[in-house]
Amino acid sequence: IHFLEGKIDVIILARNSIYTSETIESLCLRVKDIFEKIVTTLDLKATRLAFSPLLLSRDTEHGEIIEFVRSIFNNRTFKGERIDNCDFSNVFRIRNDINGTGIVVNHLANFSVTQNPIEESGKLIMREALQLNVDINTIVGKNYIFSIEDINDFFSKSSSLTIDFVSSYFE
Repeated sequence: IHFLEGKIDVIILARNSIYTSETIESLCLRVKDIFEKIVTTLDLKATRLAFSPLLLSRDTEHGEIIEFVRSIFNNRTFKGERIDNCDFSNVFRIRNDINGTGIVVNHLANFSVTQNPIEESGKLIMREALQLNVDINTIVGKNYIFSIEDINDFFSKSSSLTIDFVSSYFE
């Protein structure tokens, strides 16, 4: 847990974990419980809420990554050539119900390619992997003050917001 000026980050590393809707939901519940304890113990108020998992594909070939990227940007060419890498982001701002109030929630997806260490035959080798950094967060607004009930509702909904958003890229 990092206590920084103006924000608190809870970082949970899920090593060798395959992200499923169940693991994302479990992570949201853990984070909700942690923030509930911090906010009530320290009597804090929140002005912005965020859930930001980093998702990594397993053992992905370069061609598969490029085909995925091309499926999203299928008409984009430059001098007759199509996209041949993966480094882009999209943001969608969607009004969501947070504890009975309509709040604008940013849905950010940042795609890139990274090197993922994979064990093969007892040896560690590096393979390309598609990395997706998702950031579901409330828009900055000086009039927003989130109660503990708002925080609990946000994190209770974060898993479905994340899963719906990520799924939209792979339909």
